[in-house]
Amino acid sequence: MKTLRSRFNGYLLFFLPLLLFEILFRYDLQLFNHPFYFIRSILYAIFLAWFLYILNHKFKSKTSKITTLIIMWFFSVYYFFQLNIHHYYGYFFSVRFLIKGMPDVGEYTFDFIKSTSFISFFFFITALIFSFIYSKLFNYKQSRFKRPYLLLIISFSLFLGSLFIGDSKSQFESSFSLFLKPYYQELAVDQLGLLPFLFSDLRYLFYEDTKAVTPPNAPIEELPPVPEVPSLTRVIDDKAWRLIASEETNTTMQSIDQYLLNKKITNKNDFTGKYEDMNLVYFLVEALDMIAIHPTLTPTLNKLKEKGTYFDSFYSPQYNCATAESELMSLSSVYPVIGTCTMSAYYQHASPQNLYQLFKKKGYTSSSYHNWNDQFYPRSLIHPVLGSDSYHDLDEMIPSIISGWQSDLTMMEHIVPMLNAKTENPFFAYVITSSTHLPYDTDTNLSMKYRSKVKEVYPEAPYEIQNYLSKAIELDLALQYLIENLNEMDNTVLVLFSDHRPLRMPPAYLNEYSDIDRFHMNDMDRTPMMIYHPTQIPLRISSKSSTIDLAPTIANLFNLDYDPRLFIGEDLMSEDAPTVIFQNGNFYDKNGYFSASKGTYTPNEAELEMSQDISVIKSKLEVSSAIYLEKYFTQRKDYFK
Repeated sequence: MKTLRSRFNGYLLFFLPLLLFEILFRYDLQLFNHPFYFIRSILYAIFLAWFLYILNHKFKSKTSKITTLIIMWFFSVYYFFQLNIHHYYGYFFSVRFLIKGMPDVGEYTFDFIKSTSFISFFFFITALIFSFIYSKLFNYKQSRFKRPYLLLIISFSLFLGSLFIGDSKSQFESSFSLFLKPYYQELAVDQLGLLPFLFSDLRYLFYEDTKAVTPPNAPIEELPPVPEVPSLTRVIDDKAWRLIASEETNTTMQSIDQYLLNKKITNKNDFTGKYEDMNLVYFLVEALDMIAIHPTLTPTLNKLKEKGTYFDSFYSPQYNCATAESELMSLSSVYPVIGTCTMSAYYQHASPQNLYQLFKKKGYTSSSYHNWNDQFYPRSLIHPVLGSDSYHDLDEMIPSIISGWQSDLTMMEHIVPMLNAKTENPFFAYVITSSTHLPYDTDTNLSMKYRSKVKEVYPEAPYEIQNYLSKAIELDLALQYLIENLNEMDNTVLVLFSDHRPLRMPPAYLNEYSDIDRFHMNDMDRTPMMIYHPTQIPLRISSKSSTIDLAPTIANLFNLDYDPRLFIGEDLMSEDAPTVIFQNGNFYDKNGYFSASKGTYTPNEAELEMSQDISVIKSKLEVSSAIYLEKYFTQRKDYFK
């Protein structure tokens, strides 16, 4: 009995820290929606513990001892960073993200350290205790099992078996599929556990292919007959495309062709061409939130909301490279490849049907502007490839650098003269702001600039809210400058949307200063979107929509020559209800909200049901990924010009 106890003590030395890692991780992130998922984590910890046990008993050397310590400390560091990156950015990172377009975020190291969770330091404490006991007290001879390989096989078999049970019928993705291909990384971490995700993620890195994310096959349908109202019919001659598709032998390319060709060709509507031949200034506003719109502090933003077309149920889903992915989606209406920084890694294979190219086909001049450099994303390379005739950044528009992020007003004072000089053709300008960028818990030039004004309105507001609103005032003044100084303002449309909510802003603060419950479902990612023209009739649209729907909406409003099937999003002025899809698998359809982690659907009204099957939702993400990974448009460049 004493010998058996010694054996178990030796085994438990490896098992207990692995178990504690997972408990601390799930406790901090509240990943206990399904107890069976935690049981899977335990089974995998049992398996890994047997692996370490065998490593130490079959290879009794300094090498095995050093290897064991390295493995345990690596696990502690991995848990630490995954937990804190999720707190900081709102998602887990994959190995693919680290090597495929990861932006340079080195200057945020100190800010990241400040935000680390207290619980996360227990990963290091656990590794330290393990290292001491293992180095000083572990005895090979007293803790030897006779058949450890059999126990290793049994434990892994039990883990594999658990992947086939415990899932619900309404689950977004099966656990076994996630183990083979952890594409949906948020779900994979929840349903498998962090360490199974790590090893599946490493394997997926080397075996990633588009076949992992291809849409379901379906015969290509013939185009429907032309309806009796030709003025509203969008006629597209795609005979050449269909011929190419019929001769294709690559199964992934076939699937993409089938998916796109079978999509509905959205007809024109009463809003088609509403702004035809007018100029467009298209704003990606850094971290624009509903709390930034205030009648006194930000009167220009408030004017755009009250006098323009305001979408009050718009969402800015956050993907891995939050700003960059929103940027690419807003131009092309194709979802990013989850787990990578798509704009940096795959921009050369982006859809040629993006707003730059569409406006240029219409005779517009195109340009793009940002008041920062290429530190995070190589925009000076990306935007010209997408179709921008000229890209202007910090070096050209910011004569004097200030602390923190740069002034949108200073940028606008340089943009407006450039736009006023465009007199021969209408223009399309894409403007990326930065004044409202995080951090909000640190004094910078812009966070202090108008803080006294904010305190007059919100004297008791938290420090972070005061800083954010001070930065928002600078943004507001930039918009005011544009409206008052642009020569062609009467013939210009403004479109503003947010790349994401204010990151690193305490959620409780956002909720307190919002008019809605931000903790309701995914409403933390609910952001303003507005379209403004000086002579328009104010309009408010409450149907749920998101960044993916911007390009088709703008293409329709300006009556551009486009094929709706190449956009994954929907024209918000059409009768087709959009779907708002988040990276973690949650989504809104027209009837309610689906939680991927819980596998539950909450209808808007009791009698309503999910309007689309989950497989239809997944296909939107998966065909988008396949488009980039298979370089679909690059291979079809002779047709899609």
